[in-house]
Amino acid sequence: MVSAKEIEKVLKTVNSSLGQSNFASKASRFVTYTKDEVKISCQIFGDLALLIVTLSPISFDDVSPDLGEQVREAAVSEGIKEAFLIDAHNCGGDVLTPVSSNTETAKKMIHAAKMAVKEAKSKMSTKFKMYAVQSTPDDLDKWEDIGPAGITVYVVEVEGQKAAYIVIDGNNMTPGLREKILDAAKKTGVNEAEVMTSDTHIVNAVSLTPKGYNAVGQVGDQKKLIANIVNMVKEASEKVQPVKVAYSIKNAEKIKIVGEKQMETLTTQIVKSVSNAKKSLSIIILAALLNILLQILIFVP
Repeated sequence: MVSAKEIEKVLKTVNSSLGQSNFASKASRFVTYTKDEVKISCQIFGDLALLIVTLSPISFDDVSPDLGEQVREAAVSEGIKEAFLIDAHNCGGDVLTPVSSNTETAKKMIHAAKMAVKEAKSKMSTKFKMYAVQSTPDDLDKWEDIGPAGITVYVVEVEGQKAAYIVIDGNNMTPGLREKILDAAKKTGVNEAEVMTSDTHIVNAVSLTPKGYNAVGQVGDQKKLIANIVNMVKEASEKVQPVKVAYSIKNAEKIKIVGEKQMETLTTQIVKSVSNAKKSLSIIILAALLNILLQILIFVP
């Protein structure tokens, strides 16, 4: 979105969807289907299938919007009323490759979504419990890798199975960190877990790295982060209570955004500008060194 005014339009649409009366108490167990490098987790709430996709430990970037829609359609084709796909955005190395449609990875993702929904449908329950815990970061954390929304942990319990949803306000994660977090979380007693980042850009433009930002865990203290998450998972797990769920789908119209082509053009120009600046700086430094050398040659007796 190009300005704060556009964000206000979205918030207004979200607010208009509150106060739903179609609450349901049913949910499925948390399941994960793996197809080679693709992992899709699914949990059904009411008649909505919530899907989370990751390729970790393989480095990847955004799932393209058209592929996301194809995955949603594949999920709905399994007899569920609605589906929503979350890009976990949880493994970003030096090379980030977007996940596009019409690729082998896309085919695997669509297949995995269908199978995950199918399995989740067979594990429905008429009641479930949940609790959420949030931890805001220190003031300086955003300069490292975490934004102001901090970390939120949701624990959902269905028929004794506990699943932890761990959301970090950051832009991607260093490879391998997801697996460390999940291992530590499961040692607390939860059966399943997944960790996601919000893909916030508030942490961008604070690093001189080629990406211009620090992924979660890149410069921050990973042990401190994991210990904090473990404590949050424990607290949420101990406090789960019976809940009901409702959802609403709304269209936010006339929103002005920077499209993919515009963003690609912008980033290309930035890269070119940085490259030219480096060349210019090199010439300036070389000229300065030559000038100093000449002075030394002239004034040394």
